[in-house]
Amino acid sequence: MRPNLFVTSLVPVLLSTSVLVAAHKPVVSLHRTDTELVPHIPVRADLQSKDFQVLYSIGPLSIEAGELVDFRLQAEITNNCGGNIGLGRYIVRADSAAAITGTIVNKAVMSNITKDEHHEVIAHSGFDHLRTSVEGVYYNVIVYAASSKPACNGTNPGGANRLSVEGFGNRGFGFFVLEVR
Repeated sequence: MRPNLFVTSLVPVLLSTSVLVAAHKPVVSLHRTDTELVPHIPVRADLQSKDFQVLYSIGPLSIEAGELVDFRLQAEITNNCGGNIGLGRYIVRADSAAAITGTIVNKAVMSNITKDEHHEVIAHSGFDHLRTSVEGVYYNVIVYAASSKPACNGTNPGGANRLSVEGFGNRGFGFFVLEVR
């Protein structure tokens, strides 16, 4: 008989806990885009700010202090130049969808797209834990490319001086997802 008393004594506690959880706002909000904003990434020997491009942008968002923004992205980039090209990327929290500067929430990384590889699928993930609330912010994926080979970096007329973004627009080769919790 004792086990039955134990089980019945837990039921009111479980019910009251579920009522408390239901009274709070949703724990997670999900934001997603599969629209690439640029068809090409210029390749340069010496990078300048004009060579940096916003590949994906999500916003405007309002995020409360203490919330965590978990982000993931994937994109397919094509090298048509016949040489090695370094592809860099980072993510910023910014005040507009076109901004290439702001609060860097994920440090820059580079990968090498070789002539033999031709198509590179990049994946990137990270998080931003906010200490203060923010209103009207955008999360932007910034990309840039560099090569020392003249046929690839725009110093040779007629060279392939850009990387192609596969699926430009919303044709389905990449995505950028934010989960706020």
